[in-house]
Amino acid sequence: MATPLIMIVDDRPADQLAVASIVREEDCQVLFAEEFKQALAAFRSDVDVVICRAEIAGTGGVEFMGQWLARRSDASFFFLVDRDNSRAGRQAMKAGASGYLHEPIDFDELRAWIRQSRTQHAKTQRLRELQLRLDKRLGFETLIGQSNAMRLVVEQARAAAESTSGALISGEPGTGKSLVAELIHQNSRRRSGPFVTFQVRGFSVRQVEQELFGFFNGGMAPLGGARIGRLDEAVGGSLFINDIADLAAVTQARLLRAFERRLPGGPPAGAIDVRSIVATKRKLDALAAEGRFSSALYRRLSGINLRLPPLRERREDIPLLFNHFLQQACDVERRPVPSLEAELIRFIERFDWPGNVRQLRDCVESMLAMNKSDSLSFNDLPARIDDPAEPGAGMYFPAGMSLAELERSAVEQALTHCDGNRTRAADRLGISVRTLQRKLKSWSLEGLETEPAFREVN
Repeated sequence: MATPLIMIVDDRPADQLAVASIVREEDCQVLFAEEFKQALAAFRSDVDVVICRAEIAGTGGVEFMGQWLARRSDASFFFLVDRDNSRAGRQAMKAGASGYLHEPIDFDELRAWIRQSRTQHAKTQRLRELQLRLDKRLGFETLIGQSNAMRLVVEQARAAAESTSGALISGEPGTGKSLVAELIHQNSRRRSGPFVTFQVRGFSVRQVEQELFGFFNGGMAPLGGARIGRLDEAVGGSLFINDIADLAAVTQARLLRAFERRLPGGPPAGAIDVRSIVATKRKLDALAAEGRFSSALYRRLSGINLRLPPLRERREDIPLLFNHFLQQACDVERRPVPSLEAELIRFIERFDWPGNVRQLRDCVESMLAMNKSDSLSFNDLPARIDDPAEPGAGMYFPAGMSLAELERSAVEQALTHCDGNRTRAADRLGISVRTLQRKLKSWSLEGLETEPAFREVN
């Protein structure tokens, strides 16, 4: 870890040297400047601490501090003030200084300051290193693909990261909605704030409200106690809500009120300081137009719309992704990357991958787990992967789904693969159109095939 660098700004050479001797004793590096203009001209982004007089040649140190912090906001400032001028020290503290020291200087107190600054410097360095690692893991280059559809996604995600508006991400299961949401947050101005996530599906209305808004003693908590909600946890950062279309109407109204909340008598800027990023596999604009989702909340959440294409719409990316997951898995297992037989390559390129990127990754990991040789063939494919030439192929059901969830998922996937055509979907499922319509009505999914496409970022 780098040694802390401290700049001393003082127009009295003897005092400069006295402070510098203590700084060096504490294993810190030193820079010198005799006036504020000289210090600014010699600005270095790696200066961690500035020790300066409160006033030099009639110029105020507070203004100098503001100019320095505009270039590096996390630098620490300590002011040297006359013993009979504590007011200058207090003003400096109000303006953002870390502390002030009376002159003549108490060198023990100065040593304590420097040690405190070293501790803070070490923490800052660790945070920077963690941030760099996170940047590497969550750069836009992690969105793998050379297709036009994927280039558009990257362009939209960059635009969403630069914006402060709510972002709505749509796409089939397994297309990477959670990853894109985290990318948007990590590359936005809110990256230093929390990224809080919540999955709506699988929770009751009561549980969803407890998770989003929290609960207090005597409130909704079944066993008493209190808990802060995800919405408040995300203050200063972003809240990602997956499967937003599954929110109950009462929760939609409450969430809208929370986002539009104002401080008493305050301006619009008094709204809760949370950026919303939401995801859905359904077409939220159509649901809002039909009155099955709050149109006001939809407008609030959909400042920017991104649609993640399924793999069957970007087939040229499938080999790239397959090889990427293969390399990743082999790195984890510390084994050479096996070669791929031609028949396997042809299959992965023509298969629809209804579970999308998630299914493709799971397939790679399963093949490697079962085959320890230096070559993978068509016969190494998991049994649950069907040949797309076979009738009924192209449906994907994750483990652990209930019978009701399996039935609904089968209907949704059939409609998707048949472009919303109910007659073809019913034929694919082996049921009558009337039975299919009855099921859609019971799930409030009527009109699926006529839902308009999402508006995309220009």
